[in-house]
Amino acid sequence: MGTTVSHSGLPSGLPCQDIPYAASASVASSSESAEILHFSSARAKSVIANKVAPVVISHNCREEYQIHKDVFKSSYTMGRINEKMPEHFLIQGKYFLVKDNYRGMDVLNTETSMGVANFRQARGELPIYGMGQPTLHGFQKILEMMHHQGHQEILFFCLREEPVLFLRQGDDFIPYSPRDPENLHENLCGRFPRLSPNKLEPVIQRELLEMSLLKENTYYVYNDIEHFEGDPHAITLQKEEDVCVTEEVYKRSMFSRPALRYHRLMLCSEEVPQESQFDAFIDVMRENPFILDMSHPLPALLFSCQDGISCTNLAMIIGSMLLSVRTRQQQRGSSGKRPLKQEGRFQIVQSIMNMIPNGHHIVDEVEDIIVLCAEIHNLKDTLQIYKNKLEAIKEDYQIQGVSARDYFLKKAIYNLQTYFYLIVFYAYLDQQLPLGLPLTFTRWMRIHPDFYRILAQTNLSELQARPDLITKGTRVLVSDGHVSLDIMSTRRDMKVANFRPAPNQPVYGMAQPDSEGLTHLLRYLSETPRAFPVVLWVNLRDQIVLEVDGHTFSPRESEELDRPLHVPVTSGQQIEKLENDLKRELIGCQKWLEVRQDGEKHLKSTKSCLTCHDMAHQQKELFPELQYARVPLSSSETITERELDRLTTAMQAVLDEQAQPALLFSCQDGWGKTTVAMVVTVLLLWHTNGFPDDCQDVDLNIRVPDCRYSKGEFEVVQSVVRVLPAGQARKREVDKALDAVSETMTPMHYHLREIIISTYRQV
Repeated sequence: MGTTVSHSGLPSGLPCQDIPYAASASVASSSESAEILHFSSARAKSVIANKVAPVVISHNCREEYQIHKDVFKSSYTMGRINEKMPEHFLIQGKYFLVKDNYRGMDVLNTETSMGVANFRQARGELPIYGMGQPTLHGFQKILEMMHHQGHQEILFFCLREEPVLFLRQGDDFIPYSPRDPENLHENLCGRFPRLSPNKLEPVIQRELLEMSLLKENTYYVYNDIEHFEGDPHAITLQKEEDVCVTEEVYKRSMFSRPALRYHRLMLCSEEVPQESQFDAFIDVMRENPFILDMSHPLPALLFSCQDGISCTNLAMIIGSMLLSVRTRQQQRGSSGKRPLKQEGRFQIVQSIMNMIPNGHHIVDEVEDIIVLCAEIHNLKDTLQIYKNKLEAIKEDYQIQGVSARDYFLKKAIYNLQTYFYLIVFYAYLDQQLPLGLPLTFTRWMRIHPDFYRILAQTNLSELQARPDLITKGTRVLVSDGHVSLDIMSTRRDMKVANFRPAPNQPVYGMAQPDSEGLTHLLRYLSETPRAFPVVLWVNLRDQIVLEVDGHTFSPRESEELDRPLHVPVTSGQQIEKLENDLKRELIGCQKWLEVRQDGEKHLKSTKSCLTCHDMAHQQKELFPELQYARVPLSSSETITERELDRLTTAMQAVLDEQAQPALLFSCQDGWGKTTVAMVVTVLLLWHTNGFPDDCQDVDLNIRVPDCRYSKGEFEVVQSVVRVLPAGQARKREVDKALDAVSETMTPMHYHLREIIISTYRQV
């Protein structure tokens, strides 16, 4: 540990002198060493210097502590912003300590008068307040002002997700936060997933004290990361009271102000609020039941983040929603319907309004609350600004090192998803608050799974993407086929990758075919011994696909060639329209286009261009028994109820007319979506024609590691089995279908149950 302890009987008359704490000890990074050093320093009365290290003699002159300073110093990392600045210790071996208050942060100019930046109250009558991160004096001044306004109860919410330390400067404490040297302007949101800020702050607090002792009670901080005037600043830290964590600064005020309540509600300005964060807010309401008591005066809700803008604005809206539902519940129930606003709505908002009771009025009230809290930041206006900027881009350019189109799209989606959650949360409060909030928001969302279907369709920008993105070079056509795709090695014989049948069933799967491969497969299925009277080809892709000069391609972003562009469509007609638009653009293009095949760049002049529908129409002239259906399955990890309906409807139309049709499914690679569709089809045929005799066989003698998982006995599956009538029998039927369809797929490890286990083990 670098510290040696010896007990020696010293003469009682040995002279002792009081010494400064810094001269008596240096501090190690381990908690054990820290405890020993603080114990020794508290009782030390004398230091004897020697050639090895100082010896600290305890107060009762019965114990000695030898301090090895160099060993402790090696536990920390040194760094600097640039070569012209002094080197100093780094927090957690990486981060600099930067002052929260920066130039231009105080948009409302309230710091001089109120002692805190951007302090304001939401317009209207609700006691909702917001502000930037206050110093100790600023916080006390705000509390005093709110007390004089007559607020009997004050709930203060610190919204910081990242750790915040308060350093003594004079008789005040100023907030600082660790920053990454790669981006000193951004807070460390999400950098410490295993530690909450309430637990991490004391760790950093102890670290600061220990490092300051190694530099003569000094630590270096940064007050101006724009110009670095006078930075880094040397701060004197002589004792524990010179560094405080957030709880110490704000929670101690509760002793002098019993009406104050303090809570840490973590929000990140660059992330959509999570359901668990709404639950945390609801938990606070349950801990303070007077908030929901109609006979009790409304409490004041005070919110604070670093600058008091984005996160604070969001929290003010959430708080206003709660108090609004409480105060307007009876009034709205007795005053009749409000006039509906006649203005454009986003499609996702329209979907919510159609789903929830009284949806139009819910959305109107949310928009009213957003306006009341919009003195600095208007969520809806910001969303529209990013949408307009995205649509105005003609030629893409760079913003902060990324594509402007991607930058504005990400910002627009973030604001739209936040808007979505605010509307849904207000609907939750409207239903649950009169009942006393018996359900958490997360639980309520699980009861209404259709909300997740709507959320999955947030990004509809691909429906508006112009086809000339290809001809202008912003996007590139990438070949669907590549050497590593055909894991089952069927292309040589069947002219299509990963072709396979379901055993004893007229169900087939494959990767995306081209015209040559489709011709070969139709000949294979129409000749004896198969000779199917009808072949239904079901295209499952939710991507734009075109056959250009005999090869199938799909558009990709030029900077992300490995990421397919999934189109959030609800019908095959929508995606076929987009394919036809791109087809016309390519045919009308008079220049050579860049394409990618097997990772290599090629230039291609479009001579022929076919959509999948065109391919099927051409094949129907050769094989009249062919029928074609486009049933796009979304790129999400699961198949939705509506997709199941569309899939079974497409198949049922053929099954009703023909006793024994062939059902042929395809997606890009012939793995995931194709396998799911084949399993659904096998189950449908079994329900129609009868299940195999061995479908209900149970093997209880399997004794291999994790055999219960190999058999699919996952907790969530078992919970469903317990609810469904004849649940165990239904599970065995599904497992039998999975085994049948996936039997030939195990070489590439695509068996659904195997995928679950292997993915979990990789994690």
